This record gives sequence, structure tokens and C-alpha cells, in this order.
Amino acid sequence: MGLQRKTPQAKASTNSTVEYENVAEGSHEGRLVMVADLGLHKRDYNGEEKSPCQKISLGIELIGQTLTVDGVAQPRVLWTSPFNIFQTLNEMGKELPMFRVFQPLAKEGE
Repeated sequence: MGLQRKTPQAKASTNSTVEYENVAEGSHEGRLVMVADLGLHKRDYNGEEKSPCQKISLGIELIGQTLTVDGVAQPRVLWTSPFNIFQTLNEMGKELPMFRVFQPLAKEGE
């Protein structure tokens, strides 16, 4: 069973809805379709202020899966949690493990 709720674009006087079905547990084939640049953010680490860094979020389309918006099937896109990106791939950010999904041989420092 899925959820049914009003779309963010819906006005209070309309019945615009999106039908959400949970994604089945397990691995799914997807493709990167969007990168959202969330800008520079302040960082605090153990009470110490670090230099600002850029955050992004990735939109991954699940191949062959759709959502129904106002009776029309739309591609199913899931967004990653926002994460910091740095000038090089390193242990400070989460981009190296995410990049390895697309490029398994990626090395730290590239």
C-alpha cells in the first residue's frame, strides 16, 4: 500500500496528488539525472569552526520505476542526503564512497 498526498505545487483548492509506493528492499538499477548544488555551508567540528565547504545532493532515477502524479506516470527519482564535497577525493567527505559506485577503482586524492 502506498501513500497519497498533495503535490508541493498543488493549491489548497485543487485535488492534485502523488501516489507513493515504497521501493522494494534490495538493490535497484539507477542513473544519475540531477546534481543539486546547495552552496557553501559553515562547518563545526568538535566545537571548532572549520572553513566553509560546498554541499551537493544527487538525484538518482530508478530505472523502470514510476510515481503517479495527477494520474500521469513520472520517473521515480530519489535524492541522496546532502553531503560535503572537497577539492580532492579524501576521507573528509562522503563523495569518495559515492563516486566509487560509478567508478569502483577511484583512489583517494584524485
